[in-house]
Amino acid sequence: MRVIKKLNNCVALCIDKDHNELIAVGTGIGFGKIPYELKDLSIIQRTYYNVDQKYFQLLQCIDYDVIDVATKIVDYAKRRIPYELSSNVIFSLADHIQFALQRHQQGYMMNFMLTDDLKQLYKKECAIGTYALTIIRKQLKTTLPDDEKYAIALHFINYETTNTKGQKADHKILNDITQIIESEFHIEIDKDGFNYARFITHIRYLMKRIAEKETLKTENSILYEEMVANFPKTNACVQKLCTYLEKKMNCQLESEEILYLMLHVNRLCMREGKSG
Repeated sequence: MRVIKKLNNCVALCIDKDHNELIAVGTGIGFGKIPYELKDLSIIQRTYYNVDQKYFQLLQCIDYDVIDVATKIVDYAKRRIPYELSSNVIFSLADHIQFALQRHQQGYMMNFMLTDDLKQLYKKECAIGTYALTIIRKQLKTTLPDDEKYAIALHFINYETTNTKGQKADHKILNDITQIIESEFHIEIDKDGFNYARFITHIRYLMKRIAEKETLKTENSILYEEMVANFPKTNACVQKLCTYLEKKMNCQLESEEILYLMLHVNRLCMREGKSG
């Protein structure tokens, strides 16, 4: 096996003997002068084929332990849900878990409670979320709030509705939101990148909540005030987004929805090289 690109010390892009591209995980695989021929294949703990290139940059920022946990959760899910999951879902889930750990460390709590009908409809996904919290606690030594199981369940629910049912969000609204952000921050967002794909997923979720008239419950008024004070550019941008969404969706956004937007707009722009 030939190692052709280091993603982090334990994760690398490789070519196998049949000339197939893959992601390999193993202790120290990213060390050494690259490219090189990996002789001792016993160090490889896991391989992933057919990984979208947009995840390569993401893997440079995620701890190996988090990837390992996400892999075990997806393995568990594959044995319990009727629809197929690609290797890519592991890395998007790993990103979700890492962000959840960061939120937990910062004391930011968000209520992800599902409605009773969705709990009944997606019992298997909720069970996966419960399992995920258990393995995160055991392996990562962190006890995430119980509501986080619903956020993880939503990760699989969204994957099903996007990839199985073929449901689509209002692309006009998503495109307009993107243009507002680009105009406010004077940036050109990489529409093919993972950061944008993740951001759009969060906006779709918010739009779904708005359409169903379900408000987010965060009880984070202090964090909201801190975000407004510390990120004036983000706040100004989000105010324009709120005005737009309220007009398009005939709604009134509460501080919880505004905070949700601020967090994810700021995160997107930080990854694109601009925030504030």
